[in-house]
Parts: sequence; C-alpha cells; structure tokens
Amino acid sequence: MIAGTDIVLDDEPCVNLAERNLMSPEGQFHRYEILLIIRNWMPYEYRRDMGPSLDWDLKGIEAFRIMGGVLDGNVLEAYETVASMREMANQMRGNPAFDLRELVERQ
Repeated sequence: MIAGTDIVLDDEPCVNLAERNLMSPEGQFHRYEILLIIRNWMPYEYRRDMGPSLDWDLKGIEAFRIMGGVLDGNVLEAYETVASMREMANQMRGNPAFDLRELVERQ
C-alpha cells in the first residue's frame, strides 16, 4: 500500500508522473496529474486535479506516463525530481510535433 500526500515540493525525488482522465468527486471527468514521490525512503502518491478533461486537447489520449525511476519490490530509486517530471509533461503536451499517440502505442 502506498500512502498519499497533499503537498509535494519541486525538488522531491519523483519515480513516476502520470496524467489521466478520472471521475472527480463532483461526478465529472477531470484531468489528474498523479505523482509517485519518495519521501523518507518511502513511496507517496500525490494527485492534482487539473480541471475538466474537456479542457485538455490531447488528440484522444486518455492517459500517459513518464517514468523517472524504479519502484520494483525492494528497489525504490528516483532519477528525476517533481520539477523535472512536470517540465517533461509540459513539453510533451505543448509540442505539436510530439505525438502522444506514438508514445502510448509503444507501451
């Protein structure tokens, strides 16, 4: 089981950033940023509501994930920070030459 947190800092080690459309507590689909960070040698999950999913034109991509480390059994290691992972996601979303569909199809 992974504990949750309501706050993350830009310099915290980040294993994974995912974005996906999920049902919000209000009953509408919203876009969520989901971060898996390491704090005190333990994994924590942070979720940020990015607003209604209809506000995000991602060419039909419901979700994507960027790996920034390893979480496998007893191995817990991050190579990136929250800030660097967010920057990668912003670049992927903002670059019309980057086709998120290609990334999703390769997984």
